Amino acid sequence: MKILLRQIKILLTIFLSLFAFSLVFSRNAAPDSPFLFKVRRLQEKTLMFLKFSPESKAKYYEFLLERRLKDLSTVIRDGEPSFILSSSLRYSTTAGQLTELIQKNKMKSEVASVSSIFKEHQKSLSELINSYPKDRDGEWKYIQDDINYLDTYSRYLFEL
Repeated sequence: MKILLRQIKILLTIFLSLFAFSLVFSRNAAPDSPFLFKVRRLQEKTLMFLKFSPESKAKYYEFLLERRLKDLSTVIRDGEPSFILSSSLRYSTTAGQLTELIQKNKMKSEVASVSSIFKEHQKSLSELINSYPKDRDGEWKYIQDDINYLDTYSRYLFEL
């Protein structure tokens, strides 16, 4: 019985240590690192769940939107076209969630700053498109979709 209890403690310690290390290393995980990226996404969802006020959720969505733009840039810079669609979809989804949160909670004080973020991101996304080799494939169109979504979301923001 003592041996079994000791083995369980050792296994639990190993598991918790691996989990702690994966949490630390997943902070900057890119989409092309499947396991660590999934851990990072789980962290993000957990942190969002722990945000209670609409204002704190909006700030966290703004943080996530910056992160999604960085992910998309990394995927393009590293020449990983197979991850462009999923990264692009994550980006536009986050922008949509932020817009929906602002609309639902009538957060007029957030409209100007979020609209400014959207405009800056449109510039960054345009630069990504310009640097993308268009003769390689049609993946650059997903980035254009993000720009178009930001236009739509900006219009929704100003309807408040």
